[in-house]
Amino acid sequence: IGLSLIKLYPAQVGRLLGVDIVPEAVENAKIAAKNAGIDNASFLSGDAGHWIHHALEENIPDLVIVDPPRKGCDNQLLHTLAENQIPFILYVSCDSATLARDMSKLIAAGYMASTVHTVDMFPRTGHVETCVL
Repeated sequence: IGLSLIKLYPAQVGRLLGVDIVPEAVENAKIAAKNAGIDNASFLSGDAGHWIHHALEENIPDLVIVDPPRKGCDNQLLHTLAENQIPFILYVSCDSATLARDMSKLIAAGYMASTVHTVDMFPRTGHVETCVL
């Protein structure tokens, strides 16, 4: 989930469901949402690949933001997103190799990358964050 504005902004225009496998990240997100005055957000601790099925039972979102660990998204999550024809997926990655691997799967499922931005959050290192919509 993290605390970045990129994840809290969608709550300004709709409903936000955040899922993180790290319980402390969930608690931090709840605090950040409360401090930002966002009351239409809920946060769950667990594996996103598991929770996505429950979330999609209610409705199909316009946008799903994934920000996986260095190992990337698991196949179950990517398959479920594609199978349910999520209109937009914003993929935030800290590892270019797993980003390329996962994007190739999404492209094979019919998605296309329309925008790519790289953010140098750790100057003078080889680490960058890449956002693909």
